[in-house]
Amino acid sequence: MPFSVYAKKETLNHLFRSGSLYLALYNGDPRNGGSEVSASEYERQSISFGEPVESSGSVKAQNNGSVEFPIASSDWGTVDYLAIYDAKTSGNLLDSDQLNDSFEVKANTQFFLDEQNYTIILNDGQ
Repeated sequence: MPFSVYAKKETLNHLFRSGSLYLALYNGDPRNGGSEVSASEYERQSISFGEPVESSGSVKAQNNGSVEFPIASSDWGTVDYLAIYDAKTSGNLLDSDQLNDSFEVKANTQFFLDEQNYTIILNDGQ
């Protein structure tokens, strides 16, 4: 039985709005052996989400501010997945998503995520 709209909103509020969250950059799927970027200047960045909204039974929450990583002083490699954790290091993986287009982070470039570009959706059946 699918969650009600209320239950979906409460789930998103609890997981993605009640504590500190951090965005991580990955090469490969973090749920299937992908590797988090590893560079001396790299660290997960804070991310926050807006109030969940309902549309046709689905409920979504989007990041409510941009997220900027430091300018790379060395090549970080290809980023093709983003992940949300509940801690700046280690922690629990809450969500991950594959980028539409991978991004090659080279020295003197910067990875950033614009506002409302990370969306978490709970549909019927989830």
